[in-house]
Amino acid sequence: MSPAPEVTTPRRLFGLALVADGRGGALAAATALLVVHALAEAAVPVMIGVTVDRAVLPGDPAALAVWLGALVGVFLVLTVSYQSASRLMVSVYGYGEQSLRHLALSRILRPRLSAHRLTPGETLTYVTSDTYRVAGVAWSVAQQCATLASIVGASLVMLAVSPVATAVVLVSTLLTLVVMRVVSRPIERRGYAEQRAATEAGAVAADFMSGFRVLVGIGARDEAVRRYVAASGASRVAATAAGRSLAGYEAVSATIAAGTTTVLAGAAAWLAADGQISVGELVTVLGLAQLVGGDLAYAGSFPASWVHKIASARRLARLVDAEDLFDAAGPVVPATRRSDVQGVAGDDSPDVDSRGIDGFAAVDDSPDDDVVLTFRTGTGPGNGATSTSTSTARSTVRLRRGEMLGVRPPDSGSARELSRVLGLRSPVARGDLTVRVDGTQVDALDLDPLDYRRRVVSFPHRHTIPSGTLREAVSGHEAWALPELDLVDAAALHDTVLEAGGWDAQVGEGGRRLSGGQRQRIGVARALHTAADVLVLDEPTSAVDTVTEARVAQALARQGRTLVVVSTSPVLLGACDRVVDLEPSTEPTTHRDPTTHRDPAADRDPAPAPLTRETSVEHG
Repeated sequence: MSPAPEVTTPRRLFGLALVADGRGGALAAATALLVVHALAEAAVPVMIGVTVDRAVLPGDPAALAVWLGALVGVFLVLTVSYQSASRLMVSVYGYGEQSLRHLALSRILRPRLSAHRLTPGETLTYVTSDTYRVAGVAWSVAQQCATLASIVGASLVMLAVSPVATAVVLVSTLLTLVVMRVVSRPIERRGYAEQRAATEAGAVAADFMSGFRVLVGIGARDEAVRRYVAASGASRVAATAAGRSLAGYEAVSATIAAGTTTVLAGAAAWLAADGQISVGELVTVLGLAQLVGGDLAYAGSFPASWVHKIASARRLARLVDAEDLFDAAGPVVPATRRSDVQGVAGDDSPDVDSRGIDGFAAVDDSPDDDVVLTFRTGTGPGNGATSTSTSTARSTVRLRRGEMLGVRPPDSGSARELSRVLGLRSPVARGDLTVRVDGTQVDALDLDPLDYRRRVVSFPHRHTIPSGTLREAVSGHEAWALPELDLVDAAALHDTVLEAGGWDAQVGEGGRRLSGGQRQRIGVARALHTAADVLVLDEPTSAVDTVTEARVAQALARQGRTLVVVSTSPVLLGACDRVVDLEPSTEPTTHRDPTTHRDPAADRDPAPAPLTRETSVEHG
């Protein structure tokens, strides 16, 4: 399995959020401006104290005007620095979060797919909540630097007034950092559990809403509600535990800050009463005491905020570092011809036994020149196409150019898995899936997945229709021309266009303005608009009426495209050139009815019969 590129640790994820793409300079500038803002805040009580001592108590109007002007200047610096820092931080944070989302989505949607499978709800939590928390480290780092600068500035001012006050501030700061670090340790574990429980609840909710109509139709609404209540209850318990830890943590931090403020105020009052400091200096110390108390409370909250971000960063790192579902492609090696191995396997051996060098399925050179795809069926090692079948035999199915092949699965699970295998969305063993490339059969594992999927398009049974217009749903977001009318007719989609209000009508989020049958027919039309060599349709008409299904079946048969139709529908299978029955069979048999269907390979030498049961009939 190939490892994830570069960003695989929480530390690197934080680096991506903070300094990647030139954001380091903006972060440094924003931090500097926040430091200026913090020092200006510390200067306000100092200016007030000086004004009291040098203008108010002496009764000097000119000095009062001067010092009030200086105080206004401090407020101006304070405001401008904070506004400028906020603008820079919004940019740093926003682009940092975007980078994290792009990274997470690119790893989830990588061509070789991720071994860490997620539901839509889980994906949503990763790319929203977790990326939000990790990107928020920019604000935390900048504001923490400003907080420490404010504490240092206040301490230096107090040192000029009273060394005792400075000692109190320094001791309180160290005590806060040490105590808060100890108290924050359980928060990381509970924060991780909170995010995990929220992810599971979100996944259940998303799955529930996406299949709401089906659940109601089959009477499973109560069971779905029960599962969501259980998942949300677990999320509530985890969130409550994390919230209690955070509340206790903040209470400790606030207590230390309040104690520091009280000690500073009491010390300043005692010094003023003893005549050691002036009234203005008393005002300055009291103002700085309140400022330092707030700073200490914020500094104490930093570890709690940090551990929550660490928990999310670790979750993201696991997602990013997940192994690929498929190994990296090796050098392209052609499959071995059957004539090269007949001395070993024999002419009458089942296809699955006639294996070539390097594990490739053997392919006839003469009669099967136009075979464009081969795939294994059965429950042998490494094959999941029909994993729910009780058959112990494995056979090779060959798809010829221009053939409409029907595959009848024993159950819906087998149909979905076969669709995933043919679409290279599930793991396959070497030799289980080959495709013709430049006249040569090549194992799917020796092709880049994108290259394979350009040649073989396998639409899921429930494909997703993104928000947009009906035209975009059929032709894609980059196709501005109207869909091809003959392909629209083949999918029996004309009535949908009229009912929706034309090609520019909005289909709604996930195609929710359309019925299930309309969404299926859009999927058929979208598949037909692709330029792939092979199209795989998984129960493409299960939600349409019988008349429409017959129209679609006849139109597909007339297309001349190379099709694999995975279905149990007699109407669809009756329109196919050949039907492969994946149901368990002890004796491999081939049934042909020359009166109704056409066998595209009838003029060729027959290939050895596979272990699956096939039916080939002549089109009338």
